[in-house]
Amino acid sequence: MASLREIKKRIRSAQNIGKVTKALQMISAVRMRKAQTDALLSRSYATELVETLRKLPASDVSNPLLLPNDSQKQLIIIVAPDRGLAGSLITNLYRATSRWCKGKNAEAITVGRKAVGIAVRSKVKLVADYPISQLESLANNVVDQYKAGEYQSVWIAYSKFINTMTQQAEIVQFLPVNLANVIGEQAEKGPKALYLFEPSPAAVLDYVITEYLKSTLSQIIKDATAAEHSARFVAMKNAHDNATSIVKDLNLQYNKSRQEKITNEISDIASAALLA
Repeated sequence: MASLREIKKRIRSAQNIGKVTKALQMISAVRMRKAQTDALLSRSYATELVETLRKLPASDVSNPLLLPNDSQKQLIIIVAPDRGLAGSLITNLYRATSRWCKGKNAEAITVGRKAVGIAVRSKVKLVADYPISQLESLANNVVDQYKAGEYQSVWIAYSKFINTMTQQAEIVQFLPVNLANVIGEQAEKGPKALYLFEPSPAAVLDYVITEYLKSTLSQIIKDATAAEHSARFVAMKNAHDNATSIVKDLNLQYNKSRQEKITNEISDIASAALLA
């Protein structure tokens, strides 16, 4: 059985861990609420862009962002947190990315420090790393490279925010844009109102699709951020609860050991008194 000194040392260690995890839990709770609010507020802009796409005669206008390229290479944009302590979030994202990359001639662009490790472990060539502050530059560069025919398709791997307790690793197609998925089959086939486009339908379509891609990438980043802080909040809450439970068990063990030691000492004193 461990000595009283060892038990007290373990109690102090568990209490210190509980304080740290409680502080991280509170920080994550604040950031989680802000990230969830940002993700919800930005959806209205994306909705308006989709409404604009419904009004455009996409079937009559050719656009390179709607068509696959002849290139044999594919590009995957990996969006991951900068820090760990987020439970199984990063591991699940790595597994999904690794399965997707297996057997493909793919290159990767990463967003977030943990995304670099995912790309390396997935054995995919890393061509660029972007901070979250340069999302517009990332979107413009990816669109330009796709228009130049460098990639057959572009995909995004990220952790989708479902709710505070649930985050799901997903890989979605970014390019070419599938209008059937964006505006729906029925909306695309249905009647359209007549509009006059300036300078031309092709120019308007190119601009709106580019804005839609930027909005989609921004929304994915915000969802991934909300998923990260939610996962960290849950992980730190579980860690704090576990630390509290360990302290409780160790205190019980300490009291039992202390009581046993006192009982033994009393027995020794009584035995010595009888022998005297």
